[in-house]
Amino acid sequence: MSRNDLQQLSADRQQTCLAHLMRNGSFVDENSDDDAPFRLRLWLGRVFALPDEITIINALTLRAKQRRLERDLEAILSADRLSADPRSSG
Repeated sequence: MSRNDLQQLSADRQQTCLAHLMRNGSFVDENSDDDAPFRLRLWLGRVFALPDEITIINALTLRAKQRRLERDLEAILSADRLSADPRSSG
């Protein structure tokens, strides 16, 4: 297998995983009163839109968007952990 074949296989697996994440996120969002699944679904939408923008934005803008996505994901996950922690309510 060539390096290109391995990269394509990895990309195919990653795409499948992202598709499953989006599907699972939609299910949880539709069946939950928590706002974290909704925020995560919006975040995933921004992640999926990023490849379309790669050809029209420069490297610095792309890196800034990546950092913003990382910060936003951390905020979503942190908020979810805090709301699930019974010690945080007191």
